[in-house]
Amino acid sequence: MAFTRTLGSQLGEESGFGVQFKGLKKEEDEESEIDEEELDEIEETIAERLIGLTEMVPDRVWDITSHSLSFSYWLVRRSAWVLGTSLAILLLPVFVEQQRLEVLEMQDMHTKQVMLGQGAPPTGRRMLPPGSPPM
Repeated sequence: MAFTRTLGSQLGEESGFGVQFKGLKKEEDEESEIDEEELDEIEETIAERLIGLTEMVPDRVWDITSHSLSFSYWLVRRSAWVLGTSLAILLLPVFVEQQRLEVLEMQDMHTKQVMLGQGAPPTGRRMLPPGSPPM
């Protein structure tokens, strides 16, 4: 008990066990701190807050983050370029050829329709009278 009293008298504030803790704050100390009204009065822009946060991060971390982000950006740009040009080189001729064939087919159908008349079927077959043998 003498030890706890001696320790308690050296540390400052006494707890329920006779041991005092200097690091703990009382309610009076908390009231002396900045209260919520004073915090509401402090106006800080987002830019000021971000600048304050940048001062907390070491320069080495900023360098690593900056290099990794710039490399990631370069890699995404390069990949998009390679993918885009590859698709254009490989697929563009296929689409152009398909459109060319459709245009030729439409021209062919139009030519047959003009030559055979409006009543002719679009396939170009001649209509046979009923009962005649097929050719």
